[in-house]
Amino acid sequence: MLFRSANANPGSTVFFPAGTYTITSTITLNNVNVIGVGSATRLIGSISALGSSNPMFVLTSICTIKNVFASFDSRPSSASSGQYVIFRCGDGSNPLQRYSNIDSVWTYYCGTAFYCPTGVGSVFSTTFSNLRVEFFVYRGFDFRGTDRTGNIYSNIYATAGISYNVSNNSYTISTGSKTFNTIYPTTDFIVGQIATIAGNPTTNAMYGTVTAITSSSLTINVTSTIGSGAFSTWAITARNTCNCTFALSGIETECTINQLNSEHSYFTQAAIIFDNVYGLAATSIHIEQIEPASNNLPYVYTNSASGVIDAISYLGNFYPQYINPAPETGTILFQLNSCKNYLGIAQPLTANYFNIGVFNINNYTVTNNLVLGIVNSAHINCVTLIALNSPTTY
Repeated sequence: MLFRSANANPGSTVFFPAGTYTITSTITLNNVNVIGVGSATRLIGSISALGSSNPMFVLTSICTIKNVFASFDSRPSSASSGQYVIFRCGDGSNPLQRYSNIDSVWTYYCGTAFYCPTGVGSVFSTTFSNLRVEFFVYRGFDFRGTDRTGNIYSNIYATAGISYNVSNNSYTISTGSKTFNTIYPTTDFIVGQIATIAGNPTTNAMYGTVTAITSSSLTINVTSTIGSGAFSTWAITARNTCNCTFALSGIETECTINQLNSEHSYFTQAAIIFDNVYGLAATSIHIEQIEPASNNLPYVYTNSASGVIDAISYLGNFYPQYINPAPETGTILFQLNSCKNYLGIAQPLTANYFNIGVFNINNYTVTNNLVLGIVNSAHINCVTLIALNSPTTY
């Protein structure tokens, strides 16, 4: 009733004071603003009521979403495109459009936090800023619409998340199945995660797969170790797996990125995707302690794209005792399939280029066939490559 009344009065603002608000059916906002007081305003979607295909919110026309925490009430075990969505941008006929502002929003358990489906009526001239996007199973951003232009993405932190707990069970470092009683609830863990169990000092650790979970215990099949010794305090961490942290595909033109952070995850397709993105203007992209879940995968994947990235930084794994490195044979740091300008013919030659100002690679310690880029177009320019604590051949 509250949102029905707001939608009937364009430009209305709905204010949520601190508290938890349960959402049991999709809320469509058409020229309506939602304002909270920060993470104390908790908008929680019921998975049992919404199911996998109904988003928590559909945003159309001009909307502002600010100072809220939004999450499903539990973490999906798996998801694909369009499933367990928190914010769907555009409804297929009515886009989220100019003057819209999504600011200071923290998203948590979901399949995808921000989703724009394939087709028209999507999102344009909208600002996404100061977003903390965590514990998504599929993608943090998954924008697929074919008529997106003029969007701004500023200070985005995207991570599938690190699950953390502590156990006081006594074990000697060795392989095999082990059950750890945990001090904290195990809600952030799922079966199948690759976990690290670090002793004290932290140069001694065990690595394995989570095979069973109760509310207060984790069973982990340890398959490899570093160091040795018996310990009674263990820090248990597990990076979560997603398809991609930030993906722009479909068609997006003239978009701006000011500080995009892709961190602390395993990915099964790419960390960041720019597919049919034309006229990209990015100041800084930061990739930190994120690993491919299998071999021959790119960190940054671009296809039929053009634009400028002033700086890309890659920060490798400084803490192997906390995070188990994934296999990285044939890893591709930046894959560029082709350069293309959306406007087509009669364009300046430079419009079809992809330019990178500085590529800073720090502490990339895996030397198995690292590839800087697969370039199927001659139109790429990288001004400076800096490699610190990393292999010298690229």
